[in-house]
Amino acid sequence: VEDFLNSGKPPVYIGFGSNPIVSGEKYSQMFEKVREETGQRFIVSKGWANLPATDSPDILYVDEIPFEFLFPRLAAVIYHGGTGTLAAVARAGIPQAAFPFMGDQFENRKQIVKLGLGPDTCDFKKMTAESISSAIRECVTNDTYKKNTAEMSERLKDANGIDLTVQLIEKILYPSL
Repeated sequence: VEDFLNSGKPPVYIGFGSNPIVSGEKYSQMFEKVREETGQRFIVSKGWANLPATDSPDILYVDEIPFEFLFPRLAAVIYHGGTGTLAAVARAGIPQAAFPFMGDQFENRKQIVKLGLGPDTCDFKKMTAESISSAIRECVTNDTYKKNTAEMSERLKDANGIDLTVQLIEKILYPSL
């Protein structure tokens, strides 16, 4: 991973976490098409999809990797919109685009768009090479997203999520304190 990161411009991360992806070959081909359309390098998380690696020197398929190590060195993140990934990308200060699959991921996409951290996208089930390419182009060229993500990262730099959660719960349970 380190060699790949150091061998060119910052890549874009693509990962869909634990979402059940049936046709790994379909998505590997889609990512190759997106690479051709955007000229971007990719680090693709295999997740639960068992994605087959390609021979492309511009696409690196990885298993688990610490987000706090990887994300600050990327151009953008394209993913499912999971809460943990959203927070890790926000802390890294880079644009993101979510293609939600289920649950809270749809609300998280709304927050990404509302906060100006990345573009609006379609749902995962409607995702195409063109929709991913469009999201990537928006993420890497839109200066407003870059500015907003840098500001968000700065605000989160010293935030302690556990302390904030405890404070919120105490405020709800004990409003008179």
